[in-house]
Amino acid sequence: MLSLFVIFGCYRNIPNYANSNSKVYDHHELQNAPNWVTNPYYRDRIAAKGSNIIVDFNIESAKKNAIISAKNSLGKTIHTKLYNILQNCAKSASVANANTFSQVSTQVLKPTSSQLLKGARHADTWISPSGKLYALVIINLNSAKSTIKHNIVNCLYQERDLNKASQSNVFLKILDREIENEFAN
Repeated sequence: MLSLFVIFGCYRNIPNYANSNSKVYDHHELQNAPNWVTNPYYRDRIAAKGSNIIVDFNIESAKKNAIISAKNSLGKTIHTKLYNILQNCAKSASVANANTFSQVSTQVLKPTSSQLLKGARHADTWISPSGKLYALVIINLNSAKSTIKHNIVNCLYQERDLNKASQSNVFLKILDREIENEFAN
């Protein structure tokens, strides 16, 4: 009987988190983390982070997988920014042949993203107290901007319908503006 009293007495004192509206965060996990872990940023660079749990003390494997994860994230970011640049240029420049410009988009997106990712480099690593490894991967921002502009202009130059647009100073100004706008943050 005494054991039942102890069990029920302890049971009543257990807080009910299932009905709680507050979210529970593990603040201690990232308490001493570098700023880039919570906000991937590196001066004058395009940055992304990746993470992986260290298993069986194999730090090299976790580091490799975290870098791969960061590069995947960086690739998605670049692809999205490049797509936005192309779409905004097409709208702003009032390109007459939208189908041709769409073809140019597909010809520019993947090769440019791949080219930029080849220049990505591992910049920093941090291991959390729980054994999760974080890796920061970066690309030079100015190099990325010039590569994007060069590839877009070259691809447009190869398309007869858009050759005049790519040589136009107005189009080049629009392209520069869109690149700057997309990489402003």
